[in-house]
Amino acid sequence: MKRMYSLMALLLSLALLLCGCASAGRDAAQGAPAAPSGEVNLSSTSMDRGDAAYAEEMGPEPAPPSDAAQQGEAAGEALAARKIIRDAELEVQTLSYDEFLPALEAAIDEAGGYVQSSYTSGNGYYGSRLRSAEIVARIPAEGLDAFLAGVGGLGNVVDRRIALRDVTVNYVDTETHLAALRTEQESLMRILADAETVEDLIAVQSRLSEVRYEIESYESVLRTYDDQIAMSTVTLRVQEVERETPAVREGFFEEVGRRFSESLTDVGEGLRAFGAWFLGSLPAIVVWLVILAAAAALVMLLVRGLRRRRAAGGVKPARRKGRGKKADDAPAVDTPADVDNAPADGGRTDG
Repeated sequence: MKRMYSLMALLLSLALLLCGCASAGRDAAQGAPAAPSGEVNLSSTSMDRGDAAYAEEMGPEPAPPSDAAQQGEAAGEALAARKIIRDAELEVQTLSYDEFLPALEAAIDEAGGYVQSSYTSGNGYYGSRLRSAEIVARIPAEGLDAFLAGVGGLGNVVDRRIALRDVTVNYVDTETHLAALRTEQESLMRILADAETVEDLIAVQSRLSEVRYEIESYESVLRTYDDQIAMSTVTLRVQEVERETPAVREGFFEEVGRRFSESLTDVGEGLRAFGAWFLGSLPAIVVWLVILAAAAALVMLLVRGLRRRRAAGGVKPARRKGRGKKADDAPAVDTPADVDNAPADGGRTDG
């Protein structure tokens, strides 16, 4: 019995001893750093060296784009996606009208545009000596700014207007309607293929004709928008002048001097115009003077003849009204001749 207790005590002691050793081994394993494995170290080192070589080859890694740059790019893309029509109007003065128009047409051709319409005035016989023109040109939208700058080098631009019209909403709505109509057209085509009665066939064909007409109308609207967006309309009003309007603001004395010079020039132009008119109209003036002189001579001859007839016939001129009555009513006044011839006895005569 004692042996059994001793054996159990020995087994229990051995069990406690083994548990204590196992616990100590685990604590030592957790407390001490793990020795690096050679394979792991070699592979990680090789990867680090490879990454370094790749980085040296490719150069420094580009920095990620900033928020401002991303916003700018997004705004540029949004602006490019919008449908904007750009038109311009220019008023240009030129001193050399004959050279300006060919140069303007050459600039339009160089920009890739064409002249849509043109109108000139001032070339008639009775017209003004200074000429003018109005030209409507179509210029590619991407080259509009360069074309306007080129026109500024050809003449003096006194007025410039650029109009922007955003048709994005209308364009998108038109595209949406067009897509819906095309979908309806496809559905109607399928229904038409499955139609069994004449009434159904006629109804589907009628609606199909309406849809096709609407599709063509919307496509025409889109083509018009595309043309106006791609090609800007530029209206140029050209005026021939003798003096160009100053492009910069003048000082007081400069403005006075310019106006004084313009006044002298206007006076000279007026005298020149009068001299040209007088000399040019001299034949007509001479003819009219001859006609007037002949008429005056005829009137004088008629008046003289009438006076001679009255003198020969003893015709006395008629008395004026009012004065004849007063003369008749007035008492007679003796003249000196009557007084001398009167009888001495106071006017009595013997029988």
